[in-house]
Amino acid sequence: MATLTIGSKEYTARCDFSFDRTANEKYTTKEEDKSGGTLNIYMGLLNEDALMLSAFWDCALAHLKSGKPTAEQIEDAIIKIIDEDTKGDATDRLINEAFQTLENAGFFKGKIRQQWTMMEKMGHRRKRHRTRHQKWRRNGSKSRNNRRNTWKCSSKPAKSGWDRLPPSN
Repeated sequence: MATLTIGSKEYTARCDFSFDRTANEKYTTKEEDKSGGTLNIYMGLLNEDALMLSAFWDCALAHLKSGKPTAEQIEDAIIKIIDEDTKGDATDRLINEAFQTLENAGFFKGKIRQQWTMMEKMGHRRKRHRTRHQKWRRNGSKSRNNRRNTWKCSSKPAKSGWDRLPPSN
């Protein structure tokens, strides 16, 4: 569970309804229309975007009714941790803690699983796409033992039978 010290008080991240509501209100794009903020934060942390640390903590502390730190206080606390780091891995550690907190939150399990399923489907669809002139061919050796299970798509049109005939003399 991720923790952040602001001033003399230590806060623990909480991923629940208030996290989702705040993320959807503040961190969505115009196309998403008040949904998808949580996934924007998740994908930002996955891509190691340090700017998403502030967004994560803003949402993770949204459950606090009184005494909630401001965005500036959150950013100052994050900067303080990074500046005091002597090893140079504070940013990576903070991002990893925030990412793991979101990843392990039972509240978002279904949403995160659905996002990974969609990304996998998009990857498979992109690999299978080919035009009518392209032909799939197998990479590797023709012998059964050395054959790899990878496929390659050629961008050249397939040759027809008459192209393979020897030239007539």
